This record gives sequence, structure tokens and C-alpha cells, in this order.
Amino acid sequence: MDLKEAIRLRHSVRQYKDEPISEEHVSRLNEIIKQCNIQSGLNMQLVCNDPECFDVFLAHYGKFENAVNYIALIAKKSIDNREELAGYFGQKIVLEAQMMGLNTCWVAGTYGKKRGNLIFQRA
Repeated sequence: MDLKEAIRLRHSVRQYKDEPISEEHVSRLNEIIKQCNIQSGLNMQLVCNDPECFDVFLAHYGKFENAVNYIALIAKKSIDNREELAGYFGQKIVLEAQMMGLNTCWVAGTYGKKRGNLIFQRA
């Protein structure tokens, strides 16, 4: 799948299979995130197998199922354009995930507060 096809096919998904992401996909996502962090100055992180993050009321309201993998888009408050950087590089990762056959959904405001003030996108 190329980038144009990924853009055309990409859509939000809230119900996921109860299957782990392959090691190959985890490795590729981590490499993409590393490159994006270098270019952006952000500190995005892939988190796998964490069912507690979306085990809050708003996540249930959003009807998420088997959402145990996500990418935390983390930025220092001192970065003036952090929202734009998070959106640009987050979408770059989303499209790479789509090209790998992984479905995604942008999520904000439904994460567990114990994780801190983060914006999440689950992979």
C-alpha cells in the first residue's frame, strides 16, 4: 500500500481484535516514532499491552474495545507549536500504521489521568 492509498483507506476504528501487534510492527513503529521525535523535538512513545489506560468512564462511553496499544504524543510545555507538531507527526505515524495494515483512532480526553496530561492515539 502506498501513501495515497493509505490516505484514502484510513478511518477511525474503536473495536480491535484481541491480538497482540506483531514484533515486526512494534519494531517498525518504534523506528518511525524515533525518527519523528528527532525531527520534531517531541517525546512520542509507543505503549503496548496496557489495558488500564482506557479503563475509564469516558473510554467506555467512547465504546473502545480491546484498546491496549497506543502512542502517547508527549511534548514539553516550552515548545510553542507543540500541538501542531503533535498533529503533523502523529498523523505521519497514523498513515505509516495504516500502510502496515493497523487500524487507528485519534483519542483525546479519554485516557487515565494517572498517565499524565497526554494526547493519545492508539495503534
